[in-house]
Amino acid sequence: LNDARSVYVSGKYAYVTAYGNNSLQIIDVSNPTSPVRVGGTTGVNGAASVYVSGKYAYVANRLGGSADLTIVDVSSSTNPTVASSINSLPPWVDVDTANSVFVSGKYAYISYYSGGGFAVIDISNALSPKFVAIKQEVLPWLSGSESVYVSGKYAYVANENGDGIGIIDLGGIDAPSANIGALQVNTLNATENLTVANNAYISNGLNVGVGGIATDGLMSAGALDISAKIEPRLVGGISSSTVLNGAISIYVSGKYAYVANNDANSFAVIDISNPIGTSTIVGSVSSSQLSGARAVYVSGKYAYVANEIDDSLRIIDISNPSVPSIVGGVKDTANLNGAYSVYVSGKYAYVANSTDNSLRIIDVSNPTGTSTIVGGVKDA
Repeated sequence: LNDARSVYVSGKYAYVTAYGNNSLQIIDVSNPTSPVRVGGTTGVNGAASVYVSGKYAYVANRLGGSADLTIVDVSSSTNPTVASSINSLPPWVDVDTANSVFVSGKYAYISYYSGGGFAVIDISNALSPKFVAIKQEVLPWLSGSESVYVSGKYAYVANENGDGIGIIDLGGIDAPSANIGALQVNTLNATENLTVANNAYISNGLNVGVGGIATDGLMSAGALDISAKIEPRLVGGISSSTVLNGAISIYVSGKYAYVANNDANSFAVIDISNPIGTSTIVGSVSSSQLSGARAVYVSGKYAYVANEIDDSLRIIDISNPSVPSIVGGVKDTANLNGAYSVYVSGKYAYVANSTDNSLRIIDVSNPTGTSTIVGGVKDA
């Protein structure tokens, strides 16, 4: 767990990236008071961020060299193995700065610090991932990209150098109304228009670009596969050199984005109900208790913030988004030294600590009081 930087909890396991020894570690947390490391794999160069979906763990490699996304088969928790890897960026872009990965459906989304990059990777075949698209730096909303969160048809990116967030349109369903009698499909992608007034039968391949299909009569064939090139578009965001100074982690829930800001020692709530154009900061809190705010996770009416310099986990009441307030948490300069990442599941918060080289499990069943560290795993 040398320089533990990211944690993801799925089922009875916590998956932790160890940046210092280029590895992914798997920890059995079924007994939170006595977690046990059960397996791991090396060769994940500069393991910075992890997202688990199904039998695979997707790891962003900040020091990737020839690969910036590594896919690890974790079907055997005691013997995880690298299934594949990919350099998702074109050769002219610096690959060594993949910071964050988010998986949704058949795609993995990666943010890059250098160049403020954002990439989309097709992971429908985990053994052979494919580069799909990239959006490079657009000042000020995409600069020094640190963290990515995908919700619906939008990706939300926290940008440390840009002191704010960028909102990227990924395409997808955006319909004010729909009247569907029957629809059965495995894959249907249409970025613009598909209009069929009567029947459409396609038996073998029909590939259509952005323009779409329009017919008032009969179009007969057998399998309908309509696709258009994915072209991520930066459509909105916000920058603030004060409140969002060093924006480093983002979590989206409902109409709000919650952002931890490393340099401002702050936490901010942003209204993203209209993702197009400039978003609005509706509330924030700045405090020495949030010194080096590094990661945020939202569960219910609380936001949980890991603070790298304060060596703490702080719990913020967000029931009133315009007035977020710190109501609980725990500070421990030994066990939470360099608190870097947090994941909340049930009554526990799981914190990866980069300086302490550890995973700590914290009972947060009483969010408004002092939380208790109940267990952990640490490098000897």
